[in-house]
Amino acid sequence: MCLATQACLRATRLFLHGLFQVSFRMSRRLSQEMEFDADRYEVAVAGSDSFAATALRLRALAQAMHEVEEANRKAWREGRLVADLPAAAALRLGQWRAGEWQIVQRSLENDDETRYWDSHPADQARIANAIAQPVDGLFVDERPAAALFADFPALCRQVTEHYYRAMDLEFGARNLVEPAQLLGMGQLPDGLAQAWQRYANGMVGTVPLLDPAEGLLQPAAGFDWQGCVDELRRLGPEAASLWPRLERARTRAEELELWVRLIDMDVDFAMPDGAEPDPGALRQQLGDCRNPASADRKLAARILGLFARRLHLATAALAGPAQARAQAGMALLQALHDAWPRLERLRSEGRVCLRLQAGMGRESSELRPRVHAMAEQYRKDFEALLETLDAVALDDGGSLARYLRGRCGRMSSAGNDPFAFIRVTDPVEDAFLERYELARAELAVLALEAEREHGIRPIRLFQAR
Repeated sequence: MCLATQACLRATRLFLHGLFQVSFRMSRRLSQEMEFDADRYEVAVAGSDSFAATALRLRALAQAMHEVEEANRKAWREGRLVADLPAAAALRLGQWRAGEWQIVQRSLENDDETRYWDSHPADQARIANAIAQPVDGLFVDERPAAALFADFPALCRQVTEHYYRAMDLEFGARNLVEPAQLLGMGQLPDGLAQAWQRYANGMVGTVPLLDPAEGLLQPAAGFDWQGCVDELRRLGPEAASLWPRLERARTRAEELELWVRLIDMDVDFAMPDGAEPDPGALRQQLGDCRNPASADRKLAARILGLFARRLHLATAALAGPAQARAQAGMALLQALHDAWPRLERLRSEGRVCLRLQAGMGRESSELRPRVHAMAEQYRKDFEALLETLDAVALDDGGSLARYLRGRCGRMSSAGNDPFAFIRVTDPVEDAFLERYELARAELAVLALEAEREHGIRPIRLFQAR
């Protein structure tokens, strides 16, 4: 009797599951027709000629909003939020170059397949349906739709704050920033960015950092000023994809670090594909990613050494206040380079610690105190690093440590929780690298001036128009 009852229940479940699948697919097809019907109302009001342009702009606005949300997440790690999300998305869209518009245009053109169970038809099908019968439209006005609201910016700010409150974010007037400030976070000013682009010609990435001391050592020290620039020009084709490869290796090393750490702690785990971990292979891969003798690392070191040599020669050719600023910039670059390995390793330890904490279950009674001890050690090492960086002076009169503390806007909220401390210090790495890029670009401005005065031909001899 029990077996018969179970068989009947199973048959009933299968029947209901089948009915659900039929209903699901029927409703999806009806949903597509509803979308076509809504498009017909849009065409009747605004005309069929503008439908394709509107579809492109909606897709572009969605992408711009995604970029703004990513920037806002990064700002929140520093205790700040943008005051007006719609205005930030519109501003970001206005910053797009032709290449970014072309990417969105191609994605719209490639959206031409509608599966039966999709809730919305493909954009190309919607466009074709909308323009099948040309309609002039009832209202044609070039003015922005925001003019329909009495105070559109105020409404956008109210909606933005409501969105933050729905996510239980604590915010106030002091930590709300304007859209231009949000989109400028982590970006060099236009003048400095252009100067660095002219000076480096895209041959230098961010990590690994430039070491000014390498410019005084062989083989870089064997080049004269023009010979240094000519050698960089010769290496240009090899450097085209170098820095993205180095960044991929760095990202891969962070993934491998967690697995190797779990092996070192004798923790049983499975790889993402369900296979058993191979300790030897994982250690080998981690070593390959961090191998300073790899071909990519050697090429990067050679390029950075030549740029360091070039900066030394430009600094020596300057005079007066310009030379003093260049010397201070070189000293700051050296201090940043020397501190970076310690900070990079510390942040890697912090990320591993947070991932271990997130993966622990209630049964991890032995692992929990070890991970907690790792977090406590991170806090001690981080505070010791900041004490060291208090001695690194910046040109605004403060110290590098003070600047980094300021970028961690919620350090006081961590209290005695070491894991919360790791999370609130997450912006430190980005802040450190942004300060490095700023110092590097400021030096490039002075170096370009010296090279022009001494007739040094740049890396890029011809500028395509």
